[in-house]
Amino acid sequence: ERRLSVARRLSSHVDFSKVAPTDLATTVSNADFVPLEVMALAYKTQALQAERKGMNFCQMRTVQHAMNGRVMVQGAGLSDVNGAYSSTSVRNTQFQKYSKDGCLPGYGAGKFVLHTLTMHDDSKKWLLSFHHGFDQLIDLYSAPVISDEIVPPMQKWVACLATHEKLRRNASRNKLQKKTSHHAHLAQGESENSGDPPPICIWLPGDPSDIM
Repeated sequence: ERRLSVARRLSSHVDFSKVAPTDLATTVSNADFVPLEVMALAYKTQALQAERKGMNFCQMRTVQHAMNGRVMVQGAGLSDVNGAYSSTSVRNTQFQKYSKDGCLPGYGAGKFVLHTLTMHDDSKKWLLSFHHGFDQLIDLYSAPVISDEIVPPMQKWVACLATHEKLRRNASRNKLQKKTSHHAHLAQGESENSGDPPPICIWLPGDPSDIM
């Protein structure tokens, strides 16, 4: 714990804007000792540098551009969903779809999927879901579609409360079923993985040099 505290203090003296965005979103983020405000400053600096080099962040992305990219999911309370999502979209599909392999406690192995859902009033929303078994989708987080942008939004994600409450009940039930202190400790860890803090989703182009 003391070493982690020292690492966090030292991280404030590192210029993380010199680190490739993909490494920031994976290696650095997974290290868990770099404060979120430091990460945010690094992304901000990189975005400003990219804008000065001519990248237009306000321009609507083309389908081909979006298909060549990927999405980094970070900061979710349900930590299993965090990580790198690759495009699984087909050509001529307007809204993109991204996925990664993983496991959801209580459900086993499957895929986490970023996708859109058309509502009864023809509006759309983004969903981060878990796909398992016979085409069963468990919705974990949702976000609005912003100005018909074809890739997931960075913010405005919220937890699907009914799902997270069910996951918490399952974790608590598993904890009661454990007999040894070792297993009880593992179950406590599952219970704390509540999933309530929503993620941020960072879309990255296929070539990291495009935004450096």
